Amino acid sequence: MHINCHTHYVDPGKLSFIGFADNQLYYFEYIENHETPLGRIREITLKSPFKCHNLVGSFNGLLCLKGPKQRFCICNPITKEYVILPEPVRKYDYNKYRWTGFGYLPSIGEYKVVLVCYEERHFVYVMVYTLASGNGWRNIGKFNLEFDHGCYEPGIFVDGALHWKDRDRKMIIVFDMADEKFRESLSLPVDKRNYHNLGVFDGLLYYVVVFFDSVVNHWCSDIWMHKKKNTNYDRKEQTTLDWSKEFTVATSDSTPLAVTKTGGILGCASYCPWYLHIYDPKASASIRRVDFQVRFCQVIPYKNTLVSLKELEEEGTIIMQLVKKRKRRANSWS
Repeated sequence: MHINCHTHYVDPGKLSFIGFADNQLYYFEYIENHETPLGRIREITLKSPFKCHNLVGSFNGLLCLKGPKQRFCICNPITKEYVILPEPVRKYDYNKYRWTGFGYLPSIGEYKVVLVCYEERHFVYVMVYTLASGNGWRNIGKFNLEFDHGCYEPGIFVDGALHWKDRDRKMIIVFDMADEKFRESLSLPVDKRNYHNLGVFDGLLYYVVVFFDSVVNHWCSDIWMHKKKNTNYDRKEQTTLDWSKEFTVATSDSTPLAVTKTGGILGCASYCPWYLHIYDPKASASIRRVDFQVRFCQVIPYKNTLVSLKELEEEGTIIMQLVKKRKRRANSWS
């Protein structure tokens, strides 16, 4: 299970998310205020516009979904607009590795979908679809990469690039979205084969490592951030990017999603997330949680906007349909 995170700050007291389960999209908000310090949940249910396998990513209100046979859909659950992208013309062996990713380049205002397909050992073929360009899928070319394991999970977009982890070689493969070339791969922060997860938190790439703490006698999670670090080299101060362990959470089933108004860390279950909970970084403990009573395949932070696919002039834009709201036994934190 993968959780692709992209933190946003529109209203510090309200955080929005998209959950995916049973081919339906669930939009919900965490709202923090003085009357209800632990917030409440507002939910909207939308039927997925096509048979969806996973959520690839979301930027500026646009959500990228992936379906069968390398079909992708871009939609805005708030405006209910969507478009199904054409199938790539290149024929692939669907039994081989395929990596996907979605990103946004604010400097040029472009949204891109990336499809990376394994051809033969250490070689991949890359295709890119730029939204509203009218060019369809572009063949970027064949690249020689040293990797041993396919990256089935969607790429994590941060710092203008997509990131996929190769667990066998203990590295992170990086694809620059502007240059449309692969950057130098990143090493992992620690050499452990326990469960780990990659994502974006507070605008930084993070890496979660689960380990068993013999002192407290249960599983915990270390949260590592890839951040700027000042170093002295030949008496000159330089700024580089390196891994830094930021905090430890006393659970093995949580991934950070966002920072709350009061400084808490909002997270969700890593395996089939059906609840959210808040952590106190100083105490490394869970405060409370809300149970959705549905097992989401994925949950991602979502920026609520009115960005229109029609105004972007993407051809073939259609309107989604609302579905009957699912009944909940509770609509508050417990």
